[in-house]
Amino acid sequence: MTLNTLLNKNLAGISFKRNGDNYIPAHFKAGYFVSLTNNEIIDQDRLDIIGEIERLAFILSLKNFFFGYWKDNETEKEYLDLSLHKTSKQEAIILARQFNQRAIFDCYKLNSIYI
Repeated sequence: MTLNTLLNKNLAGISFKRNGDNYIPAHFKAGYFVSLTNNEIIDQDRLDIIGEIERLAFILSLKNFFFGYWKDNETEKEYLDLSLHKTSKQEAIILARQFNQRAIFDCYKLNSIYI
């Protein structure tokens, strides 16, 4: 699936991986997603942000990372971030605090946990 198709079909938010030119949704029934970045989409091409995230993941030696897309309902701003999946809620919260994130995403309950 192309990036724009994937994001346009999942305006509420989605975590996904890249496989060549295709983008594949991540399906976890447990654990937590935590973002490490705050990449607001303004006038920048979404593919440019994907490239920036991949470069950052390479610099940080991250092998198993995800892209996280979400829209802030209060501000109407869209974000495309570098995200990690963690099985431990406590570990996800610690990372969220270290990277100045407002929330983590609970894959079981399918909701955000604000910290």
